[in-house]
Amino acid sequence: MRKVVIVDDHSIILDGYSFIFAGNENIKIVGTASNGEEALLTIESALPDIVLLDINMPVMNGLEAAKTIKERWPNIKIIMLTMFSQVAYIKDSMSLKVDGYLLKNCDKKTLLEAIEDVMNGG
Repeated sequence: MRKVVIVDDHSIILDGYSFIFAGNENIKIVGTASNGEEALLTIESALPDIVLLDINMPVMNGLEAAKTIKERWPNIKIIMLTMFSQVAYIKDSMSLKVDGYLLKNCDKKTLLEAIEDVMNGG
């Protein structure tokens, strides 16, 4: 069972991910957050295996949150899940040692495969 925290500032996106993972016996959502600061508190209490993290959020953006997550919990995997396809965002994310980068327009199969790939060291 993969424990997942989802971080996005749009509730419709959070609801969509909940729908995608509903009934999946390999994935359990153990928390959600709407910004980076909330994410850190949620991660501290839920200790997930993986975090799906948006970049553009209020209070603390996803890049700042990713940096702190990797410093505090280096074993937690992070997939940036964003609308930003610009190379600069991808490079910034990879420099923070995130484990994956997906665009929000990916399909359910791609998202589920990415989670498994990242959890298996890919």
